[in-house]
Amino acid sequence: MEQHLQEKTYLKVSDICGYAAHTWQVAYTVSGMTKWLQAHGFRYKQPKATPAKADIRLQEAFIGTYLKLLEDTPAHDPILFIDAVHPTMATKISCGWIKKGVDKSIATIASRTRVNIIGAIELNTMTVTSEFVETVNASAINSFFAKLKKGYPQAEKLHIILDQSGYHRSKAVKGKRLCQKPSRGQPLTVTLDIIQLEKR
Repeated sequence: MEQHLQEKTYLKVSDICGYAAHTWQVAYTVSGMTKWLQAHGFRYKQPKATPAKADIRLQEAFIGTYLKLLEDTPAHDPILFIDAVHPTMATKISCGWIKKGVDKSIATIASRTRVNIIGAIELNTMTVTSEFVETVNASAINSFFAKLKKGYPQAEKLHIILDQSGYHRSKAVKGKRLCQKPSRGQPLTVTLDIIQLEKR
């Protein structure tokens, strides 16, 4: 039982009771199982948040691709990293030292306002381009590509590095993909040909 509980985390004691009944045909009440858990060193607490571990092989493969891209790309063609963020504007209530028995009020808004921003950074010059959009989807990404195209009039191509968000993987996103079927966790690399796009 202890080994199983160390491998699988249950949110409800009743589910552990169900596991015990199904596995060993032993009936526990919730209070009885709670006492058993406490007696065996288990506590009801939040798990410790740790950064997700990246696949080293995929990371090294991407670095190799990126370094080759740096080497082969003309100086007038930028390499851009693109991502979208979705911050929410809402009142955040945190703790503070307040006199015992006294309630302090803080004004809150009735609804949350979400903002969608698409941004790109060129690491060579640290140039940042951003745009507020109603919704982040393939159409918004294509519009942002067009904005980037205007921002680099001397470039023949924009080399754009994206993550694997659904709107980035969409077939509607215009551009020649260098990685047609990337492995999970591997960034997408898209080459956007400005000249071809301008002819459409």
